Amino acid sequence: VYVAGNSRGGTPVPNTIDTNTIAKLWIDGNELNLTDGTRSAAAYSVYADGVHSYVVGYESSSNGPIGKVWIDGTVAHTHPDTWLYGVFVVGPDVYYVGTTKPSPTSDYQGRIWKNGFPLPDAQQPSNSGYSRTTASSIYIDVTGGIPTIYIGGSTTQSSTKTQATVWKNGVATYLTPVSKQPNGTIRSEVSSVFVKDKNVSAVGHFYENYVQRAKLWKNGFASTLSAGENDAYATSVFVDAQSNVYVSGVEENMNYANVPNTGIIWKNGAVHFSSLPYYRHSISSVFVK
Repeated sequence: VYVAGNSRGGTPVPNTIDTNTIAKLWIDGNELNLTDGTRSAAAYSVYADGVHSYVVGYESSSNGPIGKVWIDGTVAHTHPDTWLYGVFVVGPDVYYVGTTKPSPTSDYQGRIWKNGFPLPDAQQPSNSGYSRTTASSIYIDVTGGIPTIYIGGSTTQSSTKTQATVWKNGVATYLTPVSKQPNGTIRSEVSSVFVKDKNVSAVGHFYENYVQRAKLWKNGFASTLSAGENDAYATSVFVDAQSNVYVSGVEENMNYANVPNTGIIWKNGAVHFSSLPYYRHSISSVFVK
């Protein structure tokens, strides 16, 4: 069992709340520090192929975030002014995605790298001339030895419109919203994408009627997972061998002082699990075997 994340303190740094966050990998519960705690850092995604572990994240610096790829706990690739969010391995090739500044004067853009090098521009997430894109998740479907690359994230199309987006081999699909704010504002984003039998499942959030809803899009068509007046968002999606769709996420309570956040697993659109009350929970990833 491989778990990537971060915590404040821990060996060799005392476990106190005033220390920097340390990017970490746990293997069967054994903790490995990926950074030394001198600067804040986080690990966002892990992939294991049975031989090696691959982790992506970032470490802060005085010049902005430094995207990092750790292989078996050792830094293999670094990228300045970058956050790395997702990793996927196909044979000997390590693909990963994140959000970076292609040039000092440009806005942030979602990007994909292979073995430390950016893919050609034609394979990068297209921005269609819009100002900013983010790349939060990657899934690669291999058929007949040919990889098809899916990336989930968002595209900023105007000052009031950030649209959940899935790219297939660099070509964008702007996901269908259920509704939008009365003033025309759209705020949505994909946090995770999964492909099975050519069906593309993506999850994230969509802001509607002044509430952030956890959303599932299947082949571009949206369904709402959360309800009520509380903000919620979906963080990860997994489709099992029987085509059951599992989604992880969190529902935030408006009154944080009295009722904490609830971690939730949805199965085929219905609540399958929710965390106990009186604690603050968030579920970041789901995997079904």
